[in-house]
Amino acid sequence: MVEIVKQLSSRYSVVALTNTIDIHSDFNYERELYTIFRKAYISNQTGHKKPDKEAFQDVLDDIHVTPQECLLIDDRKDNIQTAKEMHFNTYTFLSLEKFRQFIKTI
Repeated sequence: MVEIVKQLSSRYSVVALTNTIDIHSDFNYERELYTIFRKAYISNQTGHKKPDKEAFQDVLDDIHVTPQECLLIDDRKDNIQTAKEMHFNTYTFLSLEKFRQFIKTI
């Protein structure tokens, strides 16, 4: 997945919006996982988590884009539903192989 994010980052501004807890975000910082993204919006730091609209809106406000300019990739239907209600383009992640096929189309 890291290689896919790096590949997409060469053409798009890729950010992470993730729900997590302190111990997991600390571990990901130690592994430098978040460095592959333009910016990471981490629920335990922002105070908002998906599927709350505030979590999505925080990202939009910070990077100065509209939902129509974004593609939300997520494996949870509730997160996809909120994003759709806000007019994001969406992709439901089902498998790495299907995702690889999808990114060839964008």
